Amino acid sequence: MRSRAILAIAIVSALGRTPVEAAGPTAAGLWEQSDTKGHIGGWFFIFEQDGAYNGALVKMFVKPGDDPNPICTACFLLA
Repeated sequence: MRSRAILAIAIVSALGRTPVEAAGPTAAGLWEQSDTKGHIGGWFFIFEQDGAYNGALVKMFVKPGDDPNPICTACFLLA
């Protein structure tokens, strides 16, 4: 839990503002994805830039036995 808080503080510090300075509810911030069993799948950082929200995968938590570098088969359909 401590590492999550440190990561969130580092990201907010990099943006140059603190949570107190935020002007109300927003989607921007560090979000965690988990399944119904409580397994954490990943951390996502959502930020606002020029009036649009963007996101980035910060860390992926792979289940034991899963491929740590999966290949998206949908990407091959775009070619």
